[in-house]
Amino acid sequence: IKNKKNNNMLKTMNLKGADLTGADLTNAQLQNVDLTGADLTGAILKGARLKFSNLTDAKLININLSGKNLSNIRFINADLRGSELTGANLQSCILKGAILRGTYLANTNISDADLTNADLTNAYLMNADLTNTDLTNAKLNNTNLRNAVLTRAFLTNADLTNAILTNVNLKNTYLTGVKYFKYKSKIENENNTTLKKKKKAKININLSGTDLTYVDLTNQDLTGVNLSDADLRHANLTKTNLTKTNLTNADLRSSILEHTILTDAILINANFTETDLSKINLNRVNFDTSITTNAKLPIYKIKKN
Repeated sequence: IKNKKNNNMLKTMNLKGADLTGADLTNAQLQNVDLTGADLTGAILKGARLKFSNLTDAKLININLSGKNLSNIRFINADLRGSELTGANLQSCILKGAILRGTYLANTNISDADLTNADLTNAYLMNADLTNTDLTNAKLNNTNLRNAVLTRAFLTNADLTNAILTNVNLKNTYLTGVKYFKYKSKIENENNTTLKKKKKAKININLSGTDLTYVDLTNQDLTGVNLSDADLRHANLTKTNLTKTNLTNADLRSSILEHTILTDAILINANFTETDLSKINLNRVNFDTSITTNAKLPIYKIKKN
């Protein structure tokens, strides 16, 4: 099969487990073809048609799929490390457990896709559309999500440690159990043997300018996160820890702030118009520079530093 050009007959062949490394598959007709376990590392797929193909367990390392229509393809546990998919259409693809480390996915349509347990460490997802996509348990460490759309996406238990989230649209996104931390430290036992011990170390998370309207951040620890200019209207911030969080110019109108911790938060020009502030934790909170028009304030004096 290797190095055959313009092969239009591949769709009639059994390509399960096929060795297609470095193959020239220019203009190949691969619609609905079963490529389970096939190795396409370094293959040339210019003009090839892959829609509805089954690429479960396939190796697609360092290949160029930019701009291609890859909708509805099964990429379950597929290895796409270092591949170029900029501008591709991955709508409704099944990418469960896929390895996408360092993969280029900028400007891609990945809406309605299944990326549960996928590894997107160091991937590039700038301006990507991830609307309705399931990223449950996904690894997004050091992933660049600048300007990405994650409306109604599921990020349950996803790891966003060191992810770039500037101007991300997280409207109506599910963020239960999301990890924003890394763990590091060591202790020595009585035998002077070094043991690992988990200890939270806060990462600088930048959510400035992010659309977080209607997002549920209940019980989330957002200590020190940059939420300046963020849109948090109608967001649920019940029991959310916003200690030392930068909320400069943030819009918190009609947000839910029950038992929210705002200790030492930066609230310059934060808009709390018509927001109920009567049930927040008031330890070292200063609303002097905030907008509190028609807000429901506590009946006792706010503590100031």
